[in-house]
Amino acid sequence: MKHIFIINPKAGKKSKETVIRNLISKHFQENEVIIYITTQTNDATRFVKEYMDNKPQEKTRFYACGGDGTLNEVVNGAYLYDNCEVACLPFGSGNDYIKNFGSSKDFLDLDRIKNGKTIDVDVIKYLDKVSINVFNIGFDANVVYHMMKYKKLPLMSGKSSYNMGVLRAMFSKIKYNVELKLDDCILYEGKALLCAIASGKVYGGGFTCAPLAIVNDGILDVCLVTGVSRLKFIGLIKYYKKGTFLNVEKARKVIRYGQGSCVKIKFDRCVNYASDGELGRDTVFELSIMKKAIKFVLPSDKNL
Repeated sequence: MKHIFIINPKAGKKSKETVIRNLISKHFQENEVIIYITTQTNDATRFVKEYMDNKPQEKTRFYACGGDGTLNEVVNGAYLYDNCEVACLPFGSGNDYIKNFGSSKDFLDLDRIKNGKTIDVDVIKYLDKVSINVFNIGFDANVVYHMMKYKKLPLMSGKSSYNMGVLRAMFSKIKYNVELKLDDCILYEGKALLCAIASGKVYGGGFTCAPLAIVNDGILDVCLVTGVSRLKFIGLIKYYKKGTFLNVEKARKVIRYGQGSCVKIKFDRCVNYASDGELGRDTVFELSIMKKAIKFVLPSDKNL
């Protein structure tokens, strides 16, 4: 098997390229490894596709060395190929997807990752791209937009920059008119603040938007926060963060939660969305689940 390390030098607060190269040299022979340093957005996706097209018979493991955005790019290059695996070395500011399985410490143990086993996991399909964790629309995507600015500041962690993004987004227009269909049945119609479509449980540096989600159950989890006031929303954030909102009556009254295989959402105006933290804008969304589309590498002693 070929081991290919894709390093995003812009992930986290400072480049970890030297650290990663030192880790690799301790666990691999030089002829086992290829190291690729990304240079721009979507570079990892392009590289993975080109490599697999040129080596269609070679069994390959790609290591996404960065944050959730780097993992997203590697997954978008790999999901169409049966003979490649995706691993993660979490050197970014968020690294939310791996929280479905363990901690960053687990995934930074390269010996356990090298000898790890794969699990087939689902992805969320939107247009010609996929999301492996969470696709969020509206207020949360606005938060990501502002967070990207704050996390460039000195001493700002992923968690603190996300919290600052929340505060900044609060001062913008936050409600939208929306129609949401889940498997062609209307789940909600009216004003809404945000909607998260998830395969994993956690995003945004630790917000549990989909407490019932399982990464390989073939199901999309949908969480929509209706058009409540800013004050009421602030009062609900703690339940949204912990993922306990399904057990709290006042939260259940304003949060719609459902599960299915296809989601159709229509907004009254163009809105921000974030696919594993990667930003875009649109008005109409149609998302579906792709079952067991990625072979994801777990540490050798981990199970789902």
